[in-house]
Amino acid sequence: MYAIPGIALYNAAAALFRSNGNSRISMNIAVLVNLLNIGGNDLLIYGFNFYVEGVAWPTFISRTLAAIVLLLLLYYEKGNRGEEKEKSYFISIKGISKTRPDSKFIGKILKIGVPNMLENSSFQFGKVLVLNVVTLFGTGAIAANAAGNTLAGVEVIPGSALGMCMLTVIGQCLGAGRKDQAIYYTKKLMIWAYLGFAAINIPFLLSSHWILSFLGLGEDTINAAWLIVLTHGILGMLFWCMSFCLPNALRAAGDATYTMIVSTASMWIIRVGLSFVFQKTRLLGLMDYFNLPECYGALCVWFSMICDWLVRIMFFGARIFSGKWLNKKVI
Repeated sequence: MYAIPGIALYNAAAALFRSNGNSRISMNIAVLVNLLNIGGNDLLIYGFNFYVEGVAWPTFISRTLAAIVLLLLLYYEKGNRGEEKEKSYFISIKGISKTRPDSKFIGKILKIGVPNMLENSSFQFGKVLVLNVVTLFGTGAIAANAAGNTLAGVEVIPGSALGMCMLTVIGQCLGAGRKDQAIYYTKKLMIWAYLGFAAINIPFLLSSHWILSFLGLGEDTINAAWLIVLTHGILGMLFWCMSFCLPNALRAAGDATYTMIVSTASMWIIRVGLSFVFQKTRLLGLMDYFNLPECYGALCVWFSMICDWLVRIMFFGARIFSGKWLNKKVI
């Protein structure tokens, strides 16, 4: 709880650097933060025999220090310039105490921020509900789901990075009134997202069963987790970028309300709804037909998630091809 203000300030400051074309600073600070966090965890847990607090305190300290460092860099001009050498622009929070609220500008920010907040809140709450489906299949399913989540997080790293890049680049294009550039960079970043996704996932999937073997799980649980990772990785190379990177072009254009409605509706109707349908029918009868162990029940939420991706793609793709998003901009 105490780390939340630091995390919020860190994320806001890092976003300012990225929007300024200086993502190297936020990346370097992120590396240092994670090294400090991991090192602190190791020291407190194994060195001083701390328990939960051995994880909590390094997180609090590392995130707070990162926020302070970024805010100091934003305060001073030195080292806070965009990477485009011909443009000597910078963002500074010096004199921020003298600023006065601008209701019109705040309204524009809230028009983007509130839908994103509602979308993320709904998404996280929906994940809690689908986790309840996993628990109905016992501890083996819980372990397989947790292991699958951990490895699936590695699989989406390139897509997440390019999706974040798309927010900055497309926002700048549309802010400058360059619709042709927005279309060009949307296509280019999507291609790079797919290439990065494939470059990471192909070797990762080939070694995923071996990686899972180090987790100390039972054979059936490992096989279930491996099937989760395999399903997520293979189908992710086809659909994940269209489902999660592409809507960032819409968000960058200020079309956040549309993405919120689609994402929230798809989450609750498709992902949550189908999770319970698959649970009740035991994967449409496949678990009983193939005599699968209960731990394979974790696949219920993953199959429903894939269906959720496909629905999102249909709506986001239609919005992109309609061209309506090109007529929007935040400022």
